[in-house]
Amino acid sequence: MLPHKQIRLKIGALIGLTVSIIVIGTLFYHYFEHFDYIDAFYFSVITLTTVGYGDLHPVTETGKLFTILYIVVGIGILMAFIDTLSQRMVKNKIERIEQRDQKRSGSNTTTATKEAKIAAYRAEISTLKADIDKEHQK
Repeated sequence: MLPHKQIRLKIGALIGLTVSIIVIGTLFYHYFEHFDYIDAFYFSVITLTTVGYGDLHPVTETGKLFTILYIVVGIGILMAFIDTLSQRMVKNKIERIEQRDQKRSGSNTTTATKEAKIAAYRAEISTLKADIDKEHQK
């Protein structure tokens, strides 16, 4: 997995690419397919997310060819973005689990240390009692 800094940079780059591809699609569909800006934006988003309601579609050959390229490139970018986000989420989850386990094992070590000290004190007390008993027997 990538370190946090590299993942953040990759996420930033993919956000930039995603926004750029949507803007490019919106402008293309506005100028070449004569969709108004809202419809062009809407069509760009539903095309990249593969929803495709069918209410809008390109009618020119240029628009159809662009849409094919737009889908291939755009879906690749979105898949890379989702993959990177999921890597980040998994890495964060693993780190939280490791931190929790370290805290738990740290408290167990503390408990084990305390138990060892108590056992050592008990042994010392037993030794002192034995010494006292020897002194009383003399």
